[in-house]
Amino acid sequence: MYTKIAVIDSGVNLEHPDLKNARIVSLYINSDKNFEITQSSNDSYGHGTACAWIIHNEFPEAEIYSIQVLSKEGTADAGIVIEALKWCITNGIKYINLSMGSFSTRYLDMFNEIGDLASRNEVSIFSALNDEGFASIPASLPGYIGVFSDSDLSKGQYSWDEEKGVIGCFGKMQRVGWPNSPFYAFLCGSSFATAHAVGQIAKMISSERIEAGSNVIEFIKANATVVKKKIREKYNHNDETIYLNNSSPFEIKKATIYGYTKEMHALIKYNKLTNIEIMDIFDSSWSGNIGKKIKYNNREIQIKLIGSDVQLNSDAIIVSKVNKLSRLTGVDFLKKAIEFGIEQKQNIYSLEYVDYYMYPSLFEKAKKENLRIRHPLITEKELAHAKSILEIYGHLGTQIPIVGVFGTGTSQGKFTLQIKLRETFESDGVKVKNIGTEMHSELFGFESFYPLEILKSIRFSQWDMMEYLKGEMRRLEIESPKPDIIVVGSQSGTIPKSYAIKNTVGTLPSIAFLMGTVPHCYILVFNAKDDAKYVSDTISAIQSIGKGKVICMVFSPVLIDKGQEKRLSIKEIENVRAYWEKLFSINVFTNDESAKIAESVYRYFK
Repeated sequence: MYTKIAVIDSGVNLEHPDLKNARIVSLYINSDKNFEITQSSNDSYGHGTACAWIIHNEFPEAEIYSIQVLSKEGTADAGIVIEALKWCITNGIKYINLSMGSFSTRYLDMFNEIGDLASRNEVSIFSALNDEGFASIPASLPGYIGVFSDSDLSKGQYSWDEEKGVIGCFGKMQRVGWPNSPFYAFLCGSSFATAHAVGQIAKMISSERIEAGSNVIEFIKANATVVKKKIREKYNHNDETIYLNNSSPFEIKKATIYGYTKEMHALIKYNKLTNIEIMDIFDSSWSGNIGKKIKYNNREIQIKLIGSDVQLNSDAIIVSKVNKLSRLTGVDFLKKAIEFGIEQKQNIYSLEYVDYYMYPSLFEKAKKENLRIRHPLITEKELAHAKSILEIYGHLGTQIPIVGVFGTGTSQGKFTLQIKLRETFESDGVKVKNIGTEMHSELFGFESFYPLEILKSIRFSQWDMMEYLKGEMRRLEIESPKPDIIVVGSQSGTIPKSYAIKNTVGTLPSIAFLMGTVPHCYILVFNAKDDAKYVSDTISAIQSIGKGKVICMVFSPVLIDKGQEKRLSIKEIENVRAYWEKLFSINVFTNDESAKIAESVYRYFK
């Protein structure tokens, strides 16, 4: 008798070359909510074929029941999913692969009932957790076995987290079966980790000949490759050691870039503000950037593969954000960059978080070579200094104008706008100081920064955030040379577009940043296609929570559509401008018009 595994998903292409000899029963739910067997190949989304392919590879002897619930757009009616789960439980299927989930609590009670029914019938439902690590439904509910993508693991391994009661499995970028020619795709995520987990564990239990159900969790714990007894605090080490081994700021005259990201675009485009000459650009083979030629001053720089046989003509490597690529591929690109830098006798300036405890041998090797490794950190020492400023000089004065740059979304050019304004103000003879929230703020000479984008770079409690910011603002006011204006720039997410947990991640830090810096006026960066109600809510929120007024709105004339850049025509720009100006009676500019934006600031403070 074969072990039965259900894949509740988008269907399976039965004609896939790797699945022609697999034992697959394909079902769909008709309009009367009855389950019918079909022999037609039907998976217009692809997700179900990928999951079934993984399970078949893990456990070729299993009998897979494919139940189609996802549409060609990848959406599903929760009620239909619940019907599919009920059918599996009442039809003797002991293992269910549910590589989907939601934050909605609308069907919470029904999913709880299914979990209870599964437990009573000794059925194991493996359900994917959210890729960002947040609790999702139904994976986080009793009666379900939650699975996440564990970046520490390779194929054939799984971990058990005792504190959370969840499984980690291989979910990094991998080749999976796909319904259309060439029949394979490269994908990653907890969906595919879930398929690996159910295939592996069902096969192991089958070979051990133990009963499925009540013994499954104990079996999973006993046979896990790694048992995590508590949440790994990767960075919870002695701060004094981290502080002492992290280099203080150092001058960079000539730099090599590793990782051609949006942060590096700004470094190349506005290099006159940094006084750093870019010599070479390196990237990984996964980036798709190798061989591209980047215009820089009066020459071109061709992006090379890291590790290329070259001798660098620079004094430091600037490492951009490589963590996302590392998560996708399982390759530690940060480590590769540091090793490459030490080999080339370069100092390392990392925008990606790094500390001594991550690579102690590399830090020690760099010391022996008299090389420096820096990641901008804010520690207890900086907090203590900010507090002392407040104790001595009190809170903000009112003499120096403060301008806040806030936004409605990501990748809008908020930091670029701050750079352009800094350049414009200085060319007008206006002395400006900045507090930035991007990791590369220091490279542009910003007098202070608070890295909202990588909160672990802040080595004290977030409860102290506003006190630190107020102390820093006071310091910028009183330290010579005194500024004529202070510009502060936040991240997106001042208010969430949705109150689902995934969309509120940046909200609290952004509000605290606003309250800590207390701008007198705001420049709101938005997208031309933003929802008007959301923009209106954002304006109301920042004007209500803070003390300032939105004096102008700024958008980018370049739209990103399916990864491609499209520049709006002059007529389209004017249409966007006219629409939003009529809606809010606020001046609207493109981010190319820094002189006009600066003029709005001058007029407001006159």
